Amino acid sequence: MTTRTLRLLPIPRSMERLGGSLRLRTSETLDPTLQLDPDSELPSEGYELRITESGVHVQAPDQNGLAYGAGALEQIQRQCGQELPALRIRDWPDFPVRAYMLDISRDRVPSQAMLLELVDILAALRINQLQLYTEHTFAYSAHERVWRDASPLTPDEVRELDTRCAERGIELVPNQNSFGHMERWLQHPEYQQLAELPDGRLSADGSRQPPSCLAPTEESAAFMHALYAELLPCFRSRMLNIGCDETFELGLGRSRAECEARGRGRVYLDYLLRLCRGPQTEGRTVQFWGDMLSQQPELIAALPRDGLIALVWGYEAPQNPEDLPAKVRSALTHFGVPLESLRGFSWRVRPFAEAEFPFYVCPGTSSWNSLLGRLPNARANLLDAARTGLTHSARGYLITDWGD
Repeated sequence: MTTRTLRLLPIPRSMERLGGSLRLRTSETLDPTLQLDPDSELPSEGYELRITESGVHVQAPDQNGLAYGAGALEQIQRQCGQELPALRIRDWPDFPVRAYMLDISRDRVPSQAMLLELVDILAALRINQLQLYTEHTFAYSAHERVWRDASPLTPDEVRELDTRCAERGIELVPNQNSFGHMERWLQHPEYQQLAELPDGRLSADGSRQPPSCLAPTEESAAFMHALYAELLPCFRSRMLNIGCDETFELGLGRSRAECEARGRGRVYLDYLLRLCRGPQTEGRTVQFWGDMLSQQPELIAALPRDGLIALVWGYEAPQNPEDLPAKVRSALTHFGVPLESLRGFSWRVRPFAEAEFPFYVCPGTSSWNSLLGRLPNARANLLDAARTGLTHSARGYLITDWGD
């Protein structure tokens, strides 16, 4: 078999044919030499795999690198059988964090067996961080009313999943939206006192929708901190994703006067920092969606750099907004979508990159509102995020798979 006919996933940076092959007897099993070398010139999580006539050697600077090299060897043996071509393969990742986030709040919650299988698949793809986007699907002990009919993950299930992730070199990061997208809590009377609009709001068709945004108060922050106190002990990770995206109702109800006096962005920022205070005191790094601050660079400049990571998301392939029909442009403007954001991640990351604020690029998979997905859009969006993230030194690459 030639190197051209080998199909390795992910495709390694370099694969050199050395000549000759390693022949194994029918009953012989492969016993590679695995060398952990922290002083190796290879970047973090990189590996070098050598197959020669005398045996197989894998060298890496860390355990994940060894696992990735062993995984590449397994693929080669599966394709080549008992005669392996002599090769030298070198590979390492571009992003230190390669993450995948699955929405388990706006679609069916996967079974535990399916989640455990997903971890194995992600490990094979060399994903090293997993998040499960959560609004109301963790079984908080005092809040059964909220999750009763939602097939939530229990604390024991999360701990089992966390263990499987750790065994596969993956960090399972706790995720709990904490500001917007709280309608599955606020639709119940006992939680409505926390809402920005306790009575809900009228939609464009005249129907009344339940409240979805917490009021930015000490009471709301204390409520979220109580949830974190129950959620976080289930995870090894020292990170927490608090969400805080799309707070469209902010400033329309209980915080109206404060937003008019101080500015909606400043009120948002102060509540965000209030949510971060508790986890950061415990030594955790807090992730948050960057959309609500992306158009106010002066607020990004006011954020502390330590212990925070902005998640810069985008879900459409780059396009020229002038090519869209006027009706579409008008609708996007009505919903607060900046038309320049349609040009791709270069526009979205700019304020964070210029402020030298840590961020991940977070492309979507275009799998929502679709039977089969929109693969050309997804591919172009994923590639745009990767190229832009590398250009602007993103800390991570988080693929988002939404269920709405």
